[in-house]
Amino acid sequence: MLRIGALRAGWTAVAVGACAASAFAQSQRDYSTSESYGTMAAGAGIVRVEFDRDAMTQNNIPIPAEMQAADGWNSFLFGVNTAESDLVIQSRGLEVSQMTGQIVTVGEFHMPLGMAPNGELSRVGDFAVSFQSGMIRLRDRLDVHRELFVFAPTPDQMTLSADASQLVITSPLQVSWSLANEILRAPALEGVVVGSVEVNVTMSVVDWAFPAVPSAGEEGGVAGGTPNGPDVITSSISSMTLYGTVGTIAAYAMTTVSCNLGEADAEWFAGTADHPVIAQNLYRLKTVNGSKRFEQIGMSWLKHGWCAADAPSCGSPYESNGSCDWLGTHATDTYGAGLNAAQPDLGPRSEVNAWAGTYPYPYVLGWNASGNAIYKRLQVEVNDINPAMNSGALYWGEGHYVCTDEQAVNRYNNVTHRVITVGSASGSAWNLNYGGSVVAQQPAINEWTPNDAGATVTTVDVPSDGRLYVGYNVTNLGGGQYHYEYAIYNMNMHRSVQAFSIPIPSGVTVTNIGFHDVPYHSGESYSGTDWPGSVASGALTWATETFATNANANALRWGTLYNFRFDANSPPQSATGTITLFRTGSPGSVNVNVRGPQPITVDPPVITQHPVSQSQCAGQDVTFTVAATGSAPLTYQWRFNTVNISGATSTSLTITNIDAGDQGSYDCVVTNPAGSATSNAATLTVQNIPSISTHPQSQTVCSGSSATFTVVASGNPSPVYQWQKNGVNIGGATSSSYTINPVGAGDAGNYRCVVSNACGSANSNTAVLTVNVGASISSHPSPQTVCAGSGASFSVVAAGTPAPTYQWRRNGVNIGGATSSTYNIASTTTGDAGTYDCVVTNSCGSATSNGALLTVNTAATITSDPANFSVCAGAGVTFSVTASGSPAPTYQWRKNGVNIGGATSSSYNIPAAGLGDAGSYDCVVTNSCGSDTSAAGTLAVTLQADANCDGTVNNFDIDLFVTGLVEGEAAWHAAGPTCDYLCALDVNGDGSVDNFDIDPFTSCVIALGCP
Repeated sequence: MLRIGALRAGWTAVAVGACAASAFAQSQRDYSTSESYGTMAAGAGIVRVEFDRDAMTQNNIPIPAEMQAADGWNSFLFGVNTAESDLVIQSRGLEVSQMTGQIVTVGEFHMPLGMAPNGELSRVGDFAVSFQSGMIRLRDRLDVHRELFVFAPTPDQMTLSADASQLVITSPLQVSWSLANEILRAPALEGVVVGSVEVNVTMSVVDWAFPAVPSAGEEGGVAGGTPNGPDVITSSISSMTLYGTVGTIAAYAMTTVSCNLGEADAEWFAGTADHPVIAQNLYRLKTVNGSKRFEQIGMSWLKHGWCAADAPSCGSPYESNGSCDWLGTHATDTYGAGLNAAQPDLGPRSEVNAWAGTYPYPYVLGWNASGNAIYKRLQVEVNDINPAMNSGALYWGEGHYVCTDEQAVNRYNNVTHRVITVGSASGSAWNLNYGGSVVAQQPAINEWTPNDAGATVTTVDVPSDGRLYVGYNVTNLGGGQYHYEYAIYNMNMHRSVQAFSIPIPSGVTVTNIGFHDVPYHSGESYSGTDWPGSVASGALTWATETFATNANANALRWGTLYNFRFDANSPPQSATGTITLFRTGSPGSVNVNVRGPQPITVDPPVITQHPVSQSQCAGQDVTFTVAATGSAPLTYQWRFNTVNISGATSTSLTITNIDAGDQGSYDCVVTNPAGSATSNAATLTVQNIPSISTHPQSQTVCSGSSATFTVVASGNPSPVYQWQKNGVNIGGATSSSYTINPVGAGDAGNYRCVVSNACGSANSNTAVLTVNVGASISSHPSPQTVCAGSGASFSVVAAGTPAPTYQWRRNGVNIGGATSSTYNIASTTTGDAGTYDCVVTNSCGSATSNGALLTVNTAATITSDPANFSVCAGAGVTFSVTASGSPAPTYQWRKNGVNIGGATSSSYNIPAAGLGDAGSYDCVVTNSCGSDTSAAGTLAVTLQADANCDGTVNNFDIDLFVTGLVEGEAAWHAAGPTCDYLCALDVNGDGSVDNFDIDPFTSCVIALGCP
């Protein structure tokens, strides 16, 4: 029963054959013929795996879970993931000769292999089915990640459909080493057959080629044969395929077809050093500066070829060899571009002796290694094929087989080339296409001669070693100049080339020496240092390091072409070039007939016009000229004070922007190969614009003094002077100094000197003249009278340049800190009184102001207050005060706060006090600075017999009179009266209160008042 494996979402198993067949139906080729060979890539398809239940059970091999039921499936179907698959096959007719790459399937089943997490059944599937060396391997990519099964189909188990559109492979399925040893731990199970497998995929033709029709001649075609054993040539190249770019490098590969013209089978063994290697090269012919250059612009590593397909179409009699380890006589073997680009199978050139056909295997460098898109492949600098940068260029591809078992006589025809055209752009590179016919058994350098009139290509065979091709051409550039171009192609010489020399006869001048090589890459051990070229001992020699110095030097090795070029002032003649070999051996060098420069007969130079002395201003341009006769080429070398001037090598010497450093002697040495002549010396005198070394200085002077400005200048010729004030010339001021005496205020300003000569003028720095004026006073301080405690201020108005300083004085003595135009006293005292003046000063003098008197007055002040009085009515009373103040104060007496008219002296008298005069008396003293009020003096007036002190004498006084009379003054006061005791009760006025007062008291009461 059949089960389609569990497919991923988006993937399905597909039927193959029908659509693919229709896609190829348009092809007019007969793919079944054994003369055709092709490269095809796999597309969609299926892989069917069928297990033998009995075989697996008998060998204790776990059975997929899907098979464990009695009616379980035995077969599983997997779809092909075309995005990840890259299977490429090579075929001869419809027979598969080689397979590389892999196909990747989608789908799974489940097996108890213990490789899944959590004890689950392991998922097995998504196989990577790889094809290499006749063995096909199935590697799990889900849980197990091991190679589980292998199969090795025989040729009859690999079937390609008649239209090359479908490949079917069927084979027994075997247990792999990894499944047996690593997983099942049963080494004996390795190789046990557990079922069968079928691969069924569509195929698309990548390249299908048919050999060119043979032509006569062993080196010109594929016909004929040799009795000297095998004779392998490159019979055809085609299908230049672009593999991508890295940086500015593009990588390509071509399809190559080999042909054994010999009469013995050629070795084609895998796994040994007994098989051929295939080199691929790319060349360009391009016109540069009027001459053509044939250059190698690309090289590849070497494809190791094995398992020959033995197809016919390579002369007769065709005899195939039944084993793919041999290429039969007059049989062909094809390697498509895909195989020639397969990086693991590409080895280095550096380990191959192309003459002997020997190398180590496995090779040492890059064994079985892969890399980026350009690694090991035919690498070309993108700009070398860019059509925009290579207009009119021609290109050729070249295939080169190196075989291990050819005799020496058969080693000269292994290289074949074909023209290439640059097609459409692809990414950052271009597609390359083959065109025209294959030119078999000839290297590409032979294309130089038919595509460049005058070019010659010849061969040089090194004894007991390989062959060199030497090409050359000489182009007349005009003007007596010729371009010499050489190319040496080392086809298969193992000893390699270390140096190349061309004779350079007397009188020949060589310029533009050049060299070009093709870069090694991908880790090849050789140096890439260009060969320097130099002329010495009558020859121009390009050379790299010797073998003894550096075995990996950039020698010209097999399969590479180097270019050597130069220009010369001589037409060509026959010459012998010398090629020095790199590796030790005999001979150490070989010669080749080429074209080189002719000798030149020259007349020595003669000066016919000498340079002329000159005097010029600095900054100008000066030109000296010399003329000479003599044979070309004449070279010129100008000298300054007999020292060569770098770059001054023409008939004229121009010195721009001359300065003092250019002043001196100039001559010119004219030289050709016959000798030299030196001109007379011409003197250059450099005149210069005046230079001012000392500038006038700014000055500040007092009016009435003198001022002098001075400038120091130099120049050639001597300068003249003109002084200016504020930019205007000063009449007569034409010397190096200018003096003003005396200086007035109007002389202030900006002064400078213009210094001139024939070369120009220079302005001095501007000097500023500042004219100062002595200090003077225009407004003097005024006298002041102030009251003590108030402020006083004195001011002065002064002028002068610079602005003056101020110093106030009192009574001729400086006042500390009083240094402004105004002097203020915030609160005066009498001690501030005096005479004030101000001294104003600047650098040009001083002036003293008039003196101003300060008078300080004091306010009126009471110094003695009036007394209190208590009198009997009719008595006289005088109140008095004393006061001070400046000016003298005035007086105003007041009674009970009311001014008393006319009471304006320092005392106030009441001649006879009455009761109405009793009260409070004070005095207000006043002057211009203020006033002061005395304390109040009281006046008490008592009536006789007024015992109760109420101001009247009546019956109410009787009791208190009696109290005072009988009990005395203390008792009387205790009773309440406050007036004068004697005045009130001593009615008779005898100085005591006694009975003698009774009658007068009674009389007063009765009379209702005492007199």
